[in-house]
Formats: sequence, C-alpha cells, structure tokens
Amino acid sequence: MYLESITDPAALARAAALARSRGASIVAIKAGSSQHGARAAASHTGALVGNDAAIDAFLARNGIWRAGDIGELVRAVPLYLQGRAPGQGRTVVMSHSGAVGVMSADLAERHGLPLTALQPSTLDRLGAILPEFGTAGNPLDMTAALMGKGDMFPRVLDMLGADPQADMLMVGIPVAGPGYDVEALARDAAEFSSRLGKPLVASAPQRSVRDVFVRHGVPTFVTEADAVAALAQYAGHARLSDSAAEPDHGVPALQPLDGIGLQDEARSLLLLAEAGVPVVPYRVCANADEAMAAFAALGGNAVVVKGCAAEVPHKSEHGLVHLRLTDATAVAQAAQACIATLHSLGVEKPRVLVAAMVKGRHEFALGVSVDPAFGPLVMIGEGGTLLELRKDVVTLLAPFTVDDVKAACARLRLAPLFDGYRGIPALDLDGLAASAVALGNWALRHREVLKSVDINPLMVMEAGAAW
Repeated sequence: MYLESITDPAALARAAALARSRGASIVAIKAGSSQHGARAAASHTGALVGNDAAIDAFLARNGIWRAGDIGELVRAVPLYLQGRAPGQGRTVVMSHSGAVGVMSADLAERHGLPLTALQPSTLDRLGAILPEFGTAGNPLDMTAALMGKGDMFPRVLDMLGADPQADMLMVGIPVAGPGYDVEALARDAAEFSSRLGKPLVASAPQRSVRDVFVRHGVPTFVTEADAVAALAQYAGHARLSDSAAEPDHGVPALQPLDGIGLQDEARSLLLLAEAGVPVVPYRVCANADEAMAAFAALGGNAVVVKGCAAEVPHKSEHGLVHLRLTDATAVAQAAQACIATLHSLGVEKPRVLVAAMVKGRHEFALGVSVDPAFGPLVMIGEGGTLLELRKDVVTLLAPFTVDDVKAACARLRLAPLFDGYRGIPALDLDGLAASAVALGNWALRHREVLKSVDINPLMVMEAGAAW
C-alpha cells in the first residue's frame, strides 16, 4: 500500500485482520510524515510522539510492515510469495568468499537479524566436508574449493538443514566464472529450500548468475545488503503478524475527568496515583510554615521543594526546584523563594509541593499523547533534561500488555541497563512495564478529554528494591 493519511483506522484494522486470516501480508509505505502541532508547547510527549509515531504504532499493532522507501516496499516480495516459515529468524550466512561472509554478518547485526549458533555436531560434520582452509562456522566460508567439488554445496546444505537452529539461509556468490557450475548451485539451493520449507536467498552481482537462480525460483539480489535486508524484513514481519493475531486486550469504557487545561503537579500526582502509577509521598503547601510542617510529616528526611502552578509547567527553567533539603530552615527558605518567583511570574495563588527525595537507579520518561484518530499512545524512554535531544524512546498504542512493554523497551539504546551493566544492578523493568500499562489504560478511559501526560523523571529502581 501507498498511504498519505489514515482517515479510517478501524476500516484498515479490519482489512488487515482479514488479510492475515487469508495468509496475506501487507507492506505499506507512508509518505508525508509530520508531527501534530506542538499541541502543547508544554508537552514533551506530544512533541516527541507526533502523528508519524502514531502511524508506526497503529501499523505494527495490526501486523502491517511499514517500509522506509520504495525499495523496501518491494524488496522481500519473492520471500512473501513463497511463504516459507522463517521460524525465529536465526540465519546462516554462507559463501565461497570469506569477505562476503564477514560483510554479511555485519549487515545482519545492523538489521537485528540473528546469526544462529550452529550445534557442535553440525560444525564437526561441516569440518569434515570443507577444505582445511575453509571455515566451519557462521558465517560459513566454503572457499574457492567450491569450484572443483561439485558435491560440496549440496552436502553443506544438508548438514545445515539438519540443524534445528538454522531457520534461514543467505548464499553469497560474489563471482562465478568458468569452473563454477551455477546451474547446479541454483538447482541445489532451490531444492533445499523447497524440501525443507526454509527461506533461502542468494546475492550475486553478475546478472548471468542471478538469472539462473531466479529461473530456479530462488529470491536473488544484486548485493548482500539487499539480501540480508529482505530476510530481516521477512522474519520481522512474521513476528509482527504473530503478535497482531493475539486476542484483543479490550478497551475500557469512557469515564469523565474533572478539570480542564494544564494541571499543576499536585493534581497530576493525584491523578497518576489513581491511575495506578506509583508516586512519591508529598504535601501541598501555601507558605513556609506549612512547608516546614510537611517536612516533619514526611519523616524529616531529605525532601524536594518545588513551585506548584499549572501556569508554569517547566519549573527548573525558573529556579523552582530545590533538591536534597535536609532541615526545616532550608525547606522554609526554599518555599519562600518559590512563592516569590511564582508571584513574579503572575501566579495569583502560588503554592509549593514538598515531596520525599527518592533516589532511583535511572531516570526514565513516561508519557501519553492522545491522537485524534488512533487514540492514546504511550511513550517510554530515557528521561531527564536531555529527553528531546537524545530521543531514545519507544511508542505503544494503548491498550497493551506488560509483555508488549518489555518487547518495546528491548529496542531502546539503554536496554542493556535492564539486565545490569558493568556492575550496575538490573533495573526494575517489571515496575516500569506495569506503570506503562496502568497509564495506557487510564488514558483509554479518559481519551475523549485527555490531551497528554508527561512524567519526567520516572525514577526506575533497582530490581527487587523497596522504597
């Protein structure tokens, strides 16, 4: 499909479900990417998500592969038409050129295409077939000995076909002059793929070589880059379709929401707590005396004092955030300073928020932007003051599950932190995922009146830690 807009998402979702039920795959290219007007200069989430991310999330939800360009729109068509199951996408790269194998391995990693770890027994059998200077591994280097050993290629294919961890194959043929039986190579490749039902592609810069492989029904590409990209797309689309085929999570009934316009932090924290997102203990105060009383009520431990006014959403820019305050005098001084600043900014009834300081392992951002056509989109990513600069975020279309969140978070650049990194303990991914699900469900209930939600920072703790 070629798309410029999606005016009836429900109709397209029904069409996609019908296509999947009939074994058809949909690949779409969407032109005219744009962002919603910064429907809130105050909304980081709205600016980061925008209409294009909404379309991404919607297409993924419905098992539609979004192509980045015309080449990607048609590149994998021969694989789709054969319809051979890609399994988990674990791929073996083989060639009679070591350089092609190494470059293909690099390309596979770039595309997130897993190269399989062949079983030791497979490696032993391959070692017995290949010449001593060949490489029995993945990538697999058959060397130029392929030219003089007509039975080597089909024997290697048989060994790979017997390995349960080899789901797909890519055969690179950078050169094939006199002495190479191209007809036999193409015939053996086609027979292997058809007999075992495993996707197999070839790359060959020589037109004469490609023509032979295409005649035998082998998807064939000019470059290793296109061959690897086609396999990655085909396997990725299969995973997307499998996910889309899961039962609908259900959409909560609409509920009213009191108040209009931008909410101050105290009201926002109350709403988040009602939604099921954990919030720190806090008190709202109108003067320094109330702030000192709040400090005592919170246990006399370190607190933060912040200006609290819906008219001033970006507090740090105005010096309205005072951290790590550990005595009543400092709390009173901070409260007085915040109230004075809010007065100077034209706030009629300035207040401050006194909250417990909680030290997390890493700052994340969690937000919602409600798209008029697609509904609530939840953004998850690295938080802090450089949120818009780093843009390490993923977006999910509500409703979704905890497992959906975990799969999305695995695409973040900071994903290794969830498992622990260089002595840093693992992060509480379960807590982050549960908060995202809760926020998405809450946004669905209020989708007709809600515009956006920004939580930055959302402090993610060490896995298993209490606070």
